[in-house]
Amino acid sequence: DLDHPTGVRARIDRHTSTIILCGPPSEPSTPNMTVLRSRRSKGLHSATQSAVMGGGARIFAAGVMLPLTVVKTRYESGRFQYSSVGGALVAIARTEGLRGLFSGAVATGLRDAPYSSLYLALYNTFKGLLNDTAGQPSVYISMTAGLMAGSLASLITHPQDVIKTWMQLDNTVHSSILGTLRTIFKTAGIRGLLLGAGPRIVRRTLSSAIAWTVYEQVTPVLMRAYPVAAKSTSS
Repeated sequence: DLDHPTGVRARIDRHTSTIILCGPPSEPSTPNMTVLRSRRSKGLHSATQSAVMGGGARIFAAGVMLPLTVVKTRYESGRFQYSSVGGALVAIARTEGLRGLFSGAVATGLRDAPYSSLYLALYNTFKGLLNDTAGQPSVYISMTAGLMAGSLASLITHPQDVIKTWMQLDNTVHSSILGTLRTIFKTAGIRGLLLGAGPRIVRRTLSSAIAWTVYEQVTPVLMRAYPVAAKSTSS
């Protein structure tokens, strides 16, 4: 049955939220950095500047996209039989209100802001080191720096992701960060904070590395093609 919650259409729709979240919103720092960088001195930023800009951009985007993140988390758990992304949003809003749509908001912020801050700071640091020593094409440098930065940033912020996931699956039982943390420790111990670390590190690392490599290669081309827009951005 195509329309059944476990049918073909449902399976396709379950990936819709993932596709949306893995598109431009998943790396909000990249477009915002075009403006932010243009207002700074030319060249690489310091680690502190990179951390502040990356974290600020990510907090904004994470808040906007949080309802879709909740839907994605619930779809992937297999516990919920929503018929579509739109239907899931309506059902959550109707039964749980805004609290359900924005469940795990604080935990998400504690995951995403540090991730983007760490990623951008590490990316610029690794890129600078590779530029100094490798002498390789810029695509190679961007991708390598992205993979290294993404791996470290994903590992460091993974415990927050576990807490966020538990809260979004059942925000009535897991309504606070500390309470959720205690539950995780009771049921799985310290190991529970690293559950699913491998797949997330691979996904986030590849996603970030590809996004930033494309950004680094495309931005100069666009700036040369549209010098008027580039000049207005920097003013």
